[in-house]
Amino acid sequence: MSENESPFRLEAREVYDEYAALLLLGHWITPSVYEEIQRARLFIQSYPSREVRPFINNVRKKVRELRSVLHIICDGKELREILSEVESQKKTVGYLSKGYLDTIMRLERVQPAAKDLPIHTRMGFTLQRPPDKTHPELFLLEAKLYEDMCSLFNMCFCGFLHEDTGGVFNGFAPLVPIKARDALIRASFVAAFEFIEAYLNGIALDYLYLHQDADEKTVSLLTEQPRHISFRDKALQYPKIVKGSQHPLLTEGNCPELALLIEHANTRGALVHPAAWMIDSIRTKQDAFFTTKLAELCEIVDAAVGFVLKVEAKIERRSVIVDWILPRAADGLFPAESFQ
Repeated sequence: MSENESPFRLEAREVYDEYAALLLLGHWITPSVYEEIQRARLFIQSYPSREVRPFINNVRKKVRELRSVLHIICDGKELREILSEVESQKKTVGYLSKGYLDTIMRLERVQPAAKDLPIHTRMGFTLQRPPDKTHPELFLLEAKLYEDMCSLFNMCFCGFLHEDTGGVFNGFAPLVPIKARDALIRASFVAAFEFIEAYLNGIALDYLYLHQDADEKTVSLLTEQPRHISFRDKALQYPKIVKGSQHPLLTEGNCPELALLIEHANTRGALVHPAAWMIDSIRTKQDAFFTTKLAELCEIVDAAVGFVLKVEAKIERRSVIVDWILPRAADGLFPAESFQ
């Protein structure tokens, strides 16, 4: 075995990669720091052991210090696996869920704001952190889809506000504004339901994380395995299960927003699964492509926001902040604060 392949070199590399993983979890790796990491790896592999040994001894001390600072509770092997996974990403960014991070470190001691995030929130850890970014990038699926809904709706609404001038479609061929508005109505309509489903699936995932002893029937319902769960069943059952209630918290009878959404769920289905099948001698499944109007869309996006906020109030996730969910403003548009 050559010196470069010696057990000492292997151990030294493992110690250093554990150190690099700790820097990653601390969100301290900028491009210049990553260059230093690469140079250190080359040094460990290439220089004489007598020079590498004191360097690694110093790194061991730093590892102990950073483990204490970050409140790490997992072993070095798992830390190295995290680093390897992030380095394997083409964009050198790896997303780890808050739930997973809680199993390897005392996350809230390092990132106090984490206590206000849903368990399924994903945090982005990068090897190329811009110097002006001091916190991990956060990704919450339902928040992203809420922004999608708001963006699509605002473009659609503006297209109608400035219909005479073409608005956001000014300069296009005469028929383009009309067709673009129709496309945006359909896209916004679908986005509203995607936002709601992402929210409901999110609270279901968090529930299962906290209740890993849940019975098979509950797990099957919340994971949609082995069968698909209808929008209505999700809307009625998921909040009930999360709250631990015997009866649905919100129904068509006590929540007008939910009643409206359930009434239009088939339209969403027709838009997502387009087909020219006949429903009867006159109607076809594709009628939704021609009958969905702006006024109806306004009701749907308002109902989506209202329903989610009502569910959140009912299930009382006091540690979770959803102040990013905002209704439309007086001008009919979702405000700029919706896109944070």
